[in-house]
Amino acid sequence: MNLEDSFLENHPKLALWIMGLACASFQAIFVVTSINFIFRYFALERQGRLKYFAGKRLLLWIVAPWVMGTMSMTSTILMGPRESMTERLRPDLLRRFNLNIDKTTYSGCFYYTIDEFGNSYINWRELWYVSILNVMIWVSLFSILYFGCKSYKIVKGLIAQGESEYSRNLQAQLYKALVAQVKSSFYLHFDLDYLDLYKRCQKKYVN
Repeated sequence: MNLEDSFLENHPKLALWIMGLACASFQAIFVVTSINFIFRYFALERQGRLKYFAGKRLLLWIVAPWVMGTMSMTSTILMGPRESMTERLRPDLLRRFNLNIDKTTYSGCFYYTIDEFGNSYINWRELWYVSILNVMIWVSLFSILYFGCKSYKIVKGLIAQGESEYSRNLQAQLYKALVAQVKSSFYLHFDLDYLDLYKRCQKKYVN
């Protein structure tokens, strides 16, 4: 995150926490969306599995996005700026993007770390943080795709099961609303970021 000429320039730690909060929100959105798809599937399935969303169990579903978001935020902050990584990134950022790394904040890691003797070894600590982030994202995405596909099959077969046209259309509209929610999340979180990066690169290297 480039902090130059912003009020965060003199508050890099605050900027890191803001970035961590953004990552937490990103993670929580996917968890909530996946829970919606699971609930929708259980409702369509009609085999009594909605009991898993009743009583005290409902509290677990409510807490899950907060827990996942907190884990994502913690991992992001723990992988924040370190002196060793800052010095390794400094020349590349200056050469490629003309950025002074002292006026930025970042979160990331090198999978291999070089010690003072020039020996490289696997950075297990930060690799573990990255693995946590990836696993949480992929579990949510898998849940969305898996339960989304199964819900779609049930909606398509409602008429064959004796459901009325009205009921089938109602369920289809609810399903489409969930799909639209996923598409909008992907667009807002991925496509806009890539579009912004493309424009920055085009402005820098073409003009």
